[in-house]
Amino acid sequence: MKLAALRLLLATVCVSVFIGACKPPSQEAKQAPIVDKNGGAETEPPPAMANGHEPPQIRHHAYDLLLQIDGERPGYGLYTYVLFGRKVGADAPSLPHDVAQRYQALLEAIESSTSTAGDLEAALIPKEETNLFNIPAKSADARPALDSYHSGLALTYRSLALGALRGHDKFGRLLSGGAGPFLISTLRPLNQVRSPEPLLFADLSVHNPAAMRELVAAYKQRINRSAPGKLELFEPLRLALLTLILDANDHVTLIKDAVADWRDTLPDQ
Repeated sequence: MKLAALRLLLATVCVSVFIGACKPPSQEAKQAPIVDKNGGAETEPPPAMANGHEPPQIRHHAYDLLLQIDGERPGYGLYTYVLFGRKVGADAPSLPHDVAQRYQALLEAIESSTSTAGDLEAALIPKEETNLFNIPAKSADARPALDSYHSGLALTYRSLALGALRGHDKFGRLLSGGAGPFLISTLRPLNQVRSPEPLLFADLSVHNPAAMRELVAAYKQRINRSAPGKLELFEPLRLALLTLILDANDHVTLIKDAVADWRDTLPDQ
């Protein structure tokens, strides 16, 4: 009974904070939004970049398996790299369980909500209006999964990203020392990026695996609003609160299971 009350109290507090942090949409007049049928988001015309050129308007999302350095498909409006900070698969038998869960949940969230690059190109969707998730992989025939993820290639791209983040110590520390997963979006293939250039950076290492679908959807929505015009950290408050709620639920469940196990050890009366 006490456990149920504790769970209800935690959920009530977290939901109250979550609702309070979600501001209602502005009532000011806005330009007509563009509906993204692939990402499920609404977008607005992007602001001009600092150099006077407008960033690409992203309306679609696709994913592709990246097999080698400089293996990106050319001509896309935005390139998003799915990078893990730790080796996976047979090369990492001691990978912490929660890290592996987070990695797998991100791959599943991208695959389940995103078309392949081949499908979008076959449908003649404009590449310059598409954000391409690049997932390092060992084989073009594999599905996005831990066993097929190319850790060596991912670490090479992480080094390239660190070069693009040179001079930005906060981002560099997160990327070099953290387990991730990370999402890094650039206006051109990462090996062509020179610091400073516009870049969107997401460190998902603190988020609950169960929140990955919402995180991917929110990341797409952020990109749909406008491509990055500067170096930007993606850290929406409402998703941090969602992770807080999910973590609280996990902890209460663990306590409940522990109490149940303890009760099983008690002698019969």
